[in-house]
Amino acid sequence: MATLQTIDEEMRLLGYIKSFVETYESLAALYMRRTKQSVVDSRTFYNGLQYIYEEVLQAYQSDIRAFAQKKSFGKRIRQVLLHPRQARSAAVLLSVNTGLYGDIVYKTLSAFVRYISSAPVDSIIVGKRGKLLFNELLPKTPYTFVDFPDNKLDAKHIVSIAELLSKYQEVRIFYGKFESFISQVPADTVLRNGQQQTGARADKSSAGYPAALYLFEPSLQQVAKFFETEIFTALVEQLLYESQLAKFAARMYLLDAAAGRIKNTLNTTALIRQKFIHRKINKEQFEITSYRIALGI
Repeated sequence: MATLQTIDEEMRLLGYIKSFVETYESLAALYMRRTKQSVVDSRTFYNGLQYIYEEVLQAYQSDIRAFAQKKSFGKRIRQVLLHPRQARSAAVLLSVNTGLYGDIVYKTLSAFVRYISSAPVDSIIVGKRGKLLFNELLPKTPYTFVDFPDNKLDAKHIVSIAELLSKYQEVRIFYGKFESFISQVPADTVLRNGQQQTGARADKSSAGYPAALYLFEPSLQQVAKFFETEIFTALVEQLLYESQLAKFAARMYLLDAAAGRIKNTLNTTALIRQKFIHRKINKEQFEITSYRIALGI
């Protein structure tokens, strides 16, 4: 049976939880604001980079390989232009290390699982939480685990993942994509032979879309080397930041909703407390009145 003491204790605990949730919400908002503008602005840049990247590689792919195979061409440059890759493909899940990120984690995992269940690919999982959830769904499926921080992206981690993925002929990366504060959706992007191909652009390439002619400066080999290393890493980095933005927006939305529910519960509990006090006062008044009537006062 509820007492005034238990009601006060419940309100005290709810107050602690509310403070905890609001603190995490503030941190999520801080991380989101830190990355949102740069990520959203970078989308246009990377879309343009992707366009040029595909145009160049489509226009000169055969010329690059023929030129690289010449006997007079240096072995080191041939290795740069014909970057050795595994014949296999890989699927990558960009997940999280902890909880409180909402359902975007599960939606992205579901898309990842559906894909690897129907495609002969190597599975790569980034994030401890993603690893745990994957083991629960497909405990016997082999995968490569990559530990990666939730809060901070540094060059060391980005380069290590890019080096791992660059060994594959094709990589499909699954991640959460930020659309708005209340909308984060699962997305996937294909990195193929060092180039990024998604949606209609990939369809045009495969359909023999006429490519533009380019003049390589300072040289073909230097441009090819740059495309094989720096641009591939930059594309991977952009997807990592996209994933980070989506998960912190999801956390902020989740915690904002939780804070609202806690506030409503506190208000309801405060009302119950007030009613309890009124009932107690009324009971005391009734007992005093009954006592006076019994004594004839």
